[in-house]
Amino acid sequence: MDLERSVLHYMESDAPTINTPSTLHSLHSASTLHRLTLRMEYVSPEGLRLDGRRPMEMRQIRAEIGAVSKADGSAIFEMGNTKVIAAVYGPREVQNRSQQISSHALVRCEYSMANFSSGDRMRKPKGDRRSTEISLVIRQTMEACILTHLLPRSQIDIYVQVLQADGGTRSACINAATLALADAGIPMRDLVTSCSAGYLNSTPLLDIYIFYLKL
Repeated sequence: MDLERSVLHYMESDAPTINTPSTLHSLHSASTLHRLTLRMEYVSPEGLRLDGRRPMEMRQIRAEIGAVSKADGSAIFEMGNTKVIAAVYGPREVQNRSQQISSHALVRCEYSMANFSSGDRMRKPKGDRRSTEISLVIRQTMEACILTHLLPRSQIDIYVQVLQADGGTRSACINAATLALADAGIPMRDLVTSCSAGYLNSTPLLDIYIFYLKL
């Protein structure tokens, strides 16, 4: 039961969405995961996690802007072994006039994972539920930050793709999108930063994630 409770703190992970402890049992018994096993982060008696980090220590971060020459703004962002790329196009004329908003800009976002990003893990088709949910989260986050009222009747497109997945892709994508918007010169209230956090039993952890190992 302690393990099941711990899983619930890892909703920012790259694992399938886990809503209840009973779902965990279903995942373990599902045929699609018969060759995989969950490996949880834990804190050793020495106070270190599986990868050697302290509980409140983040993975190494690296960022680069201007990665896509044909985009108005772009960025590559890395958190440990997780690597994502973001490209921004706009502000530009709204492609679908029926979606044009006279008082502020239309913000759109598309999130995807490259088929090679997660090795032998199960591939997900474009537009799956998880991708749709993360696209919505990124769009709402960026929309709240962008000064859309300064760009009426325009459109801003944000494309984010995971090149290498090793946990925390949602946070990495938000950080990459922020840098790409800044590179494009889009007016914003401030830069948005994202990092997952939670508890493993009673120990607070920063930059948490679940990953899968083959049996």
